[in-house]
This record gives sequence, C-alpha cells and structure tokens, in this order.
Amino acid sequence: MKKLILCLSMFICILCWPGSSEKPDSNSLTAIREINSLAKEKRDTEQDFLEELSGRHEKELVAAWGKPDGMLSGFWGDVWYLDDHKEIIVYYDRDGAVENIRITERLV
Repeated sequence: MKKLILCLSMFICILCWPGSSEKPDSNSLTAIREINSLAKEKRDTEQDFLEELSGRHEKELVAAWGKPDGMLSGFWGDVWYLDDHKEIIVYYDRDGAVENIRITERLV
C-alpha cells in the first residue's frame, strides 16, 4: 500500500512540475515594434504573424504589447497601432485565444 501511495505521489508531482508544461511564454512573442518594421519591409505576411500568434491568449498579448489602442465592436478583438498609418487587429475565439489577425491601414 505504501508503494502505491508513493508511486501515485510521484506521478502527480511529475504532472504538476512547472517545466513540463509547453505553454508558450509571452516573452517569446515578437515585439509590436518589430511587427511594424517586418510588415513595412513586407518580409512577413499576416499568415506568418498568425502562425506565431495562433492559440495565444489575449492576456499574453496585453502582457507583451501593452494595453490595446482600441477594441472591436461586434467581434471579440483588440487593435494596436503599429505607426501613424498601420494597425494590427487581433481577433479572439470564445476562449480568448488568437483566431485571426489583420494588418491594415489606419483610418485616421
């Protein structure tokens, strides 16, 4: 019986071990300024950024990029200004994970 309890305890500890989670780190997100320069240079497309951001939670983006410059009406999403002319719009699914993005001209 003691061996069973010991084995179960070890199993639970391994599952709860902080390093065993593959949760993405918000520090590994591309900085908002870098997205701006990559978008200007046309080196990365919306699809490239979506691959990096897909599945990330809204709170991770806010932690990495700061408070959004705007919010969407009718959809769940946030807007960050890249510069005076461009913005990135991030759309979330019902769980708050990034579902889609658009990099567009700002309507000033």
